[in-house]
Amino acid sequence: MKYVVTGANGHLGHTLTKELLYQGYETVATVRKSCPPTVVKHLKSLGAEVIYADILDTDSLHKAFKNADGIFHSAAPNVPWAEDLAQDILKPILQGTKNVLQVAQNSQIQNIVFTASAANVGLNSEFPLAEENWSAPHKSTLLLAKQIAEKWAWDFAYQHQLNFKSICPPSILGPNFWRHTATTKIYSDALKKRLPPFPRMGFHISDARDVASAHILAMKEPYSRERYIAAGEYIDTSTLIEILKEVRPSIRTTSFKVSKSVLFCASGLDWMNNKLTGKPRQLTNSLVSDFSDKYQRLSSNKIMKNLNWKYRPLTETLHDTFEWIERNNL
Repeated sequence: MKYVVTGANGHLGHTLTKELLYQGYETVATVRKSCPPTVVKHLKSLGAEVIYADILDTDSLHKAFKNADGIFHSAAPNVPWAEDLAQDILKPILQGTKNVLQVAQNSQIQNIVFTASAANVGLNSEFPLAEENWSAPHKSTLLLAKQIAEKWAWDFAYQHQLNFKSICPPSILGPNFWRHTATTKIYSDALKKRLPPFPRMGFHISDARDVASAHILAMKEPYSRERYIAAGEYIDTSTLIEILKEVRPSIRTTSFKVSKSVLFCASGLDWMNNKLTGKPRQLTNSLVSDFSDKYQRLSSNKIMKNLNWKYRPLTETLHDTFEWIERNNL
């Protein structure tokens, strides 16, 4: 069997490529031409066939998808903000998703596993949300684009009778990344003793290795169309601080929680810093609205029951994340 992984230079894409090769599958790893040579070299050393392809370039996708048995579409920007939201976030997620599915369908590839987001299920609930749940429209451009893209993908999959699965993971940690995401950077800052106070919120964290496993298990499933939540442990920020102290006692943490009003003020300062220095924004009003004082409770019962999926302890994920950052000087 031959599988294509879009965005193989990303955290999940790299982990997925690595696991497919370990399981003995012929694997094509697509990366853009701007991908650092060291990452390309590493993917090749794993045994992947690396093809330069852009999800906004259908000709390059046709070449990458040739003779493939299935597509794992994980390529998408993972940045909270951009100078040009339409060009740098909306277009890659929305048009990129359309291009991948349409080229796959034109190439007569029926098997597609799509990386969605647990945010599409919901960000705030008193009870665990399941696959039939959909969030109200998000404020931030990144989350809204992912939400629209998954809904479009489902409509397209039903229209063309594709063997389509969407995997909805929450924040992803674990090894196998070559540049920081907004999620992993927090833990890099923690190692430098620059961990800021957390907002009041509850969430799940998944290991990239477990999310990759969820994708592969879904691809192996007989012909069907299924949506799966692949979420690890649920924690709130107070519990996370306790676990961080357990995993790395040297990390300097605080039990102080930042209120939403303070975060909105911080967002204004972040805007001013961007205007004065040109540094990318890290906090916006839309992100504060989407996440602060929200408690995202999710159920992974479906994927555990249907696919026998399991996730590793959070302490293991955090330990391996810290080790990866240190070992690779990230």
